[in-house]
Amino acid sequence: VQFIRHAVTTRKGHVLPRDLYDVLAGRGTSSVSPFGPTDLLSLLEEALPVYLQMIEPTRDGPATQEQLAVFSVFNSLNVVSLRPILLALSRSADATSGMNALLRLVMRRIVVGNLGTGNVERRFGQAAERIAREGRWETALESLSDLNHEPVEFRTQVHRRSMNRNLLSVLRRSVLQDSITPEPDGFLYLIKPRDSDWSAGDQDRAAYWSSTIGNTFLATEARRPIGSSTWLGFKEHLLPLHVEGEVTEMIASHEEWNIEAISEVGFEIAERAVKVWYGDQ
Repeated sequence: VQFIRHAVTTRKGHVLPRDLYDVLAGRGTSSVSPFGPTDLLSLLEEALPVYLQMIEPTRDGPATQEQLAVFSVFNSLNVVSLRPILLALSRSADATSGMNALLRLVMRRIVVGNLGTGNVERRFGQAAERIAREGRWETALESLSDLNHEPVEFRTQVHRRSMNRNLLSVLRRSVLQDSITPEPDGFLYLIKPRDSDWSAGDQDRAAYWSSTIGNTFLATEARRPIGSSTWLGFKEHLLPLHVEGEVTEMIASHEEWNIEAISEVGFEIAERAVKVWYGDQ
């Protein structure tokens, strides 16, 4: 049902789940013309191959490797509601550039604002319909420019915002690999978990700062080694397992791992994140 609704959105604009039947039948409160069975099946046949690749980017299909990388990042962020606009972009001129532009916009919005509102989803649905109708994406994405954020806002939030592990993983990988579509390499760890022994001065702030970018680390091992939850244990057991590009020297340079150290490393990562997500604009 979700696939049908997303495909129909590219023709009719944003469709709420409860309104899908009325839109298809052209009845009730819907003001749009109905879909004939043949037209609907043709639309679904056209959309299905690339939609399956959005769900599982390792499948074969019409999407290019660059486009599959965008799908993979959206999956890592657990963003499903934007598949209608990705469907529309896949059929537009210069589709890969459009998908990259959308990814930049979405990442900035997620970091600084909030993507999960009904109004934002509606606007992306309207943009999807416009892209499908016009065959180009530039004007439609420009209409969403108010959802964008300035680099200074982005840097501040990357540095200081407490984020979920999916977002932290994608951000850190993007910085280490210098790419907005990083490979899903490494496993994310908190250098010092929130339930570790913090100093009296840091204890009250640890619950917040422990989930910021400066307290994260990407390692090659899927399980945290025994004894690595303390600062000394981390340096001995987990730090050597870093992925390529990790800022190990900067992390290891601190005698103690406290809020000040987290903030310092986080600021450096945030500076580099701005270059990745705004660098060519």
